[in-house]
Amino acid sequence: MFCVLLVQGMLKLLEGTIVNVPERSSRKLRGDSVAVDTTNILFVASGAFNGMDRIISRRKHQKV
Repeated sequence: MFCVLLVQGMLKLLEGTIVNVPERSSRKLRGDSVAVDTTNILFVASGAFNGMDRIISRRKHQKV
């Protein structure tokens, strides 16, 4: 079950979403965070990601 949740989380990032990233200087667990839109970020990863080719194809054909 954990693997399914992990893959879903990774695909959500690849598809484009807004994630909260801790600030660089924040050492606290609940410190300030910055919202980052992952829509126009290219992630390069290794491994098996079913459907990644379709996601990339859709993103390449979208008007920016």
